[in-house]
Amino acid sequence: MGVVGIWGPGIFSDDVADDVREEYRELLGDDVPDEEATRQILAEYLREPGDETTVWLALAATQTGLGRLDDNVKAKALELFDSGAALTPWLEGTSGSGDWPVLWMCVCRFFNIPNGFRA
Repeated sequence: MGVVGIWGPGIFSDDVADDVREEYRELLGDDVPDEEATRQILAEYLREPGDETTVWLALAATQTGLGRLDDNVKAKALELFDSGAALTPWLEGTSGSGDWPVLWMCVCRFFNIPNGFRA
């Protein structure tokens, strides 16, 4: 995906991420159950090559913010951070300016990972 469609350092500073968040919220607003809303989002947005990381992180962040984080979504998001794939857009966007440790600590705090490390 590169940095096209990314306009800032936030998870939702991306066209796809913003769309995932809005559509998930709309589905819940239409009384679609969590599991079905998650299934629909993944079916819709994982079709585009290169968007996988963005989709999983946006869904995880949205669900967390709503107090509805699905265990499978959380596991996939953490897997993307563990592999380094989740940091790629920010590293590309900052030319390796060293902002990634700050982002990583925010993620650890977001997902309740003590001291920035996982067992």
